[in-house]
Amino acid sequence: MAYLIQMNLWFLIAALLVGFVTGAWMWARRRHRVVLTQPDENAPFARTLERAPMPQGPAPDAGMVGAGDAVLSGGGGFSPFLDAPQGDPDDLRRLKGVGPKLHSMLGELGVFHYHQIASWSDEHVTIIDERLGSFRGRIHRDRWREQARLLAEGRLDEFEAMFGSGGAEQPRTDSDES
Repeated sequence: MAYLIQMNLWFLIAALLVGFVTGAWMWARRRHRVVLTQPDENAPFARTLERAPMPQGPAPDAGMVGAGDAVLSGGGGFSPFLDAPQGDPDDLRRLKGVGPKLHSMLGELGVFHYHQIASWSDEHVTIIDERLGSFRGRIHRDRWREQARLLAEGRLDEFEAMFGSGGAEQPRTDSDES
């Protein structure tokens, strides 16, 4: 047995070294990766919270909400969520701080239009912010309500002056091709 170990000692040391380096590399990668697959301790309450009545806030300005853009009301209070977009949804990725993942989260919450975000009260922002998980705080930090108000009112020049061109590219028109 000693002869076998003596003849293969270098191979054993090399295998041990490769295993150690591989393990250290995998351990280092695991430490920096965000794991989103942990079970949510509040999962049983999520469905109840989604359909819970919203606190009553101020009604949206008539200038921001057109005739076809009526908002849902539940129990007499204004609800910032819709079951489906009214017409074509707005491209919320134009808002600074909204990327593809956050865009899909907002869609799952029932937020499809700029006028919805522009009409949020402070209470709505608090409730919605709690639902954004790791994106918590973005509404205030990136001034979503102000951005959405400018976009809903069609004040694109003012929006671009204050916030830049936004995340999504604008569709090309025939005049852009010259």
